[in-house]
Amino acid sequence: MSAGFLAAAPHHHTHTHTHTHTSSGIMHAHMRPTHGSMTHAAISSPPKHHHHHMHHHYLHHHQTTSRLRTAIASSLSSQHPGESSEAHKQHKQQTPRERVWPECLGKCRAFFVDHQTIAVPPELISHHGGGANLQSATLYASRDAQIHAGLANEVNLPHADGNASFSLTHVGNVTPEIANRFPHISHYAAFQLDTASLNLVANKQAAAYLLTCQLAVSIQADEHTTYTTGVQTAGVLDSLYAYDGPLGVTFPQVGVTRLTLWAPTAQNVSARFYNSPPDKRFDDQSALYELTRDDDSGTWSVDIPSDEAYNKFFVYEMRVFVPWTNHIESVTATDPYAHSLSANGLSVHVIDVMNDLSTMPHNAHWDTVRTPHCNHPTDMAIYELHVRDFSASDQCVPEHMRGTFAAFALPPSTSAPPNAECSQGVAHLARLAESGMTHVHLLPINDFGSVDERKERWQWPHVPHDAAPDSDMQQGAVMSVANDDAYNWGYDPVHFLAPDGSYATDPDGAARVREMRGVTASMANLGLGVVADVVFNHTYAAGCTAHTSVLDKVVPGYYYRRNGDGDIENSTCMNNTASEHCMCERLIVDAVVHWARTYKLSGFRFDLMGHLMMRTMNKVRDALNALNVQEHGVDGSRVYLYGEGWDFGEVAGNARGVNAGQLNLHASGIGSFNDRIREAVVGGSPFGDPRDQGFATGLGTDPSEYTAAGTTPDEQQRVLIESSERLMCSLAGNLRDSVFLKASCRATDAKETFTMGRDAAWLGSNCGYARNPDETVNYVSAHDNETLFDMIVWKLRASPHEPTSSGLLPPEEFARRSIFCSACVAYAQGVPFFHAGDEILRSKSLDRDSYNSGDHFNRLLWDMSGNNFGVGLPPAEKNAEKYDMIRPLLANRASLAPDANLIRRTSEAFQELLRVRRSSPLFRLRTQEDVQARMFFDAPLEDGVVVFAIVDGGERGAAPELSQLDAHHAMVVVVLNARAETYVHKCGVDPASPPPTATLDELRLPPRRLGHLLDAWKRDGRQLNVHPELQGSVDDVTRECRVLPTRGHGEVGFALSVPPSTAAVFVATRD
Repeated sequence: MSAGFLAAAPHHHTHTHTHTHTSSGIMHAHMRPTHGSMTHAAISSPPKHHHHHMHHHYLHHHQTTSRLRTAIASSLSSQHPGESSEAHKQHKQQTPRERVWPECLGKCRAFFVDHQTIAVPPELISHHGGGANLQSATLYASRDAQIHAGLANEVNLPHADGNASFSLTHVGNVTPEIANRFPHISHYAAFQLDTASLNLVANKQAAAYLLTCQLAVSIQADEHTTYTTGVQTAGVLDSLYAYDGPLGVTFPQVGVTRLTLWAPTAQNVSARFYNSPPDKRFDDQSALYELTRDDDSGTWSVDIPSDEAYNKFFVYEMRVFVPWTNHIESVTATDPYAHSLSANGLSVHVIDVMNDLSTMPHNAHWDTVRTPHCNHPTDMAIYELHVRDFSASDQCVPEHMRGTFAAFALPPSTSAPPNAECSQGVAHLARLAESGMTHVHLLPINDFGSVDERKERWQWPHVPHDAAPDSDMQQGAVMSVANDDAYNWGYDPVHFLAPDGSYATDPDGAARVREMRGVTASMANLGLGVVADVVFNHTYAAGCTAHTSVLDKVVPGYYYRRNGDGDIENSTCMNNTASEHCMCERLIVDAVVHWARTYKLSGFRFDLMGHLMMRTMNKVRDALNALNVQEHGVDGSRVYLYGEGWDFGEVAGNARGVNAGQLNLHASGIGSFNDRIREAVVGGSPFGDPRDQGFATGLGTDPSEYTAAGTTPDEQQRVLIESSERLMCSLAGNLRDSVFLKASCRATDAKETFTMGRDAAWLGSNCGYARNPDETVNYVSAHDNETLFDMIVWKLRASPHEPTSSGLLPPEEFARRSIFCSACVAYAQGVPFFHAGDEILRSKSLDRDSYNSGDHFNRLLWDMSGNNFGVGLPPAEKNAEKYDMIRPLLANRASLAPDANLIRRTSEAFQELLRVRRSSPLFRLRTQEDVQARMFFDAPLEDGVVVFAIVDGGERGAAPELSQLDAHHAMVVVVLNARAETYVHKCGVDPASPPPTATLDELRLPPRRLGHLLDAWKRDGRQLNVHPELQGSVDDVTRECRVLPTRGHGEVGFALSVPPSTAAVFVATRD
């Protein structure tokens, strides 16, 4: 250890209050810049992939190029192809000692995992002779980032105060405890600090100083090879500085405002205050306060008189080592725990969001607002909606409120006086709520970086509305301003705890808080809870320059998941966060609790939840369970959690720890999106051909010309049987261990076959993965990919055996298939999830990824005057490769687009589905045991048809031995007829035939047969009838459903007659 290590240790000051006339140095917004790659030089942003979804595309900021990387590249130029003959000659003359190992300080391949251990890849000590010849290993530290590597990777470190070196001892491989914390380095070699160094690091002040330095590890593997690399420090930061005290702006006593920032690697931190937002100041007056470091926690804090801080704006000014530049940088940062902001998050707004009246909604007394909660998650029905889509095209909404939170608080247009400010969208949501919708899921509402919050700078496209429906002029106009308009889905998080200012009528200060609370209050008045879409798996920017980079300025490199070279992983699209790191995990938990308490939310949908650790999700659940109405204003135990459980990228297979992927969520009570039902019902996948058909879109029963040309009838039937079985598994809750009839069963004798949910469709498919139905979120469409209407347009064609003049079916058929798809979701066990506009046949003109396609392609027309189909070719970025297939469809807008009457009838038919589902708890079973005991599929099964029954117990129930759940119905029967012709399901059986038997040991209950139940009922004088909602359906085809008597073997039975493309529900009452 060198002697001067502590000589330059920082002094700890009490805060000082100064005035200065210098500029703040804050960068102004540069929205949606070009792409780069986040190595030690830049930030990466490939298109975002989901396991089964092509997600929205993200844009973000470049990071400046590393000065060190430039120097290294220069020194290595002789090794590159195309080198000059002189350089090549010089290289050949080098001795072994002069050979250059290509990686150096431009990478961080060493891991400082706890206070005593540094782990390195085993190849670094086995090169040229193996670990047995390891000569030495050293940790270097430099307060002023003076570590450099020579031509042969040897460390050059001046002898000066603030520079130090520590001997390292090779102790074998990392311990099991370290391997458990960091599975991806479980095979690494371990080095420990020597005794003197350990004693030093055990001193928190010395450790604090060490971790504010540039660090490097140098290993002399043998006499010819030296390896030098940078160091990743997340592990040791967690070991020494995991902290659970207050963070952000707090008010510990009257008249005092406290700032607390967790920044254990910072060398100094100050807070600069302004009276107004940084980009609206008329002078350079500011006040500077120095924060004091606490070495035990790694936090910096300062107490400021509230009259000098409250309702003002501040930024942090810091000096900190940045691994991406290998320099100590002066950075300007905001607070990760900011609750309120100025426009574009340029500064933190100081306000007490829990008590200040300016943050309370105008449309309700906030303390008395009680958000509606369902008794159980399976009672929920979720409606996914984008904040701007909700009102941007609603002409009843005042122009300045369109696209904002405030539009949700307007009265419904159905009850507003003439010419009053009102909302057609609110009226539509009220109708859905009255029918059985329970929750509105809002796409990201926290601060994001992809829309400029200064509305006066927005640009608007000049869309030629007289252009042809298949013209590229519309998308050209939209995309010419796409990076400067008002639109983005918002999956570009910057501040996790503050609402986004582009959705506020005023982006500076309290309006965003007040108006977001107004959304909750207004929805609660309709009987709807609010779900927030949260994006914790990545951030919009990293590095030390972009103003939208927050976490990576405060503790550079810590909050992100880095690979073995130290580069930030980008499998989510960019800047993957690392919830396995303690303080990143804490930020996620704190953010969810803050939103639940501050905005009284009823649920959270986690974007790419599989990239978060299961431990993190369990902590979120536990933290919410601790909230109660009396103390916190919300019953946290009823807040539902669900998300995308895709397992891919660097976390796949639990490579970074047990992640929140679908298979790991079993028995957690946390829901995940069930892609099995979507692909089975609609067909194909987001990465396949959009013309691929599914159960509801003609597969095997009404093949399109594309399907008929590409597959044989036998192949179509095989895929149809697999799709039917996946659908059946999903209808039964997508449960891993449940048992149900195989879709291939074509007989009614006692030799029926059964399958486990985990083996549905094929052995080892992992189709079913849930423990109970509340862990399954069923859906057929969402904001990703095409709308449901557009998917059906792609897939549904006139049969080649019955061609039409255009080869296209009429819009009435698209509407029927749309309702049929939604019925598969509504009648399935689990939590149903619907994309806004499915019920009004919403189209995005076949846009497969409308994340940045502006209002034009994302229009929601609540007046039902149209559905937005054929408004031009969708943006070329994500759709151009299919333009040749898209053009003929859009050109047929007159034949394919529904009229207002059809849209209105479809909306009413959708509401019927909701009312049917709400009418019986049998559609909303809570446990695997109930599903197994009460629900069964009926044989014989035929192509394009699924029949199932759900029985209730108690007196006059269909299964008296079971408990009673439904006060009115003894049984419900559902027939899904995806065929193009009427299907008649005969339920009567020969009374001499034995009941069916199971072929699986796991089946502990005797399988049921619908015919046996109905025959017994008939003898008892009871009836099965079409559900009352469907008897009077707005759809005249659905009204043709019938229960017909049949005769056979001297006994009277039942037959269920169901028209084409119809989801029929029959009920037996207890009367």
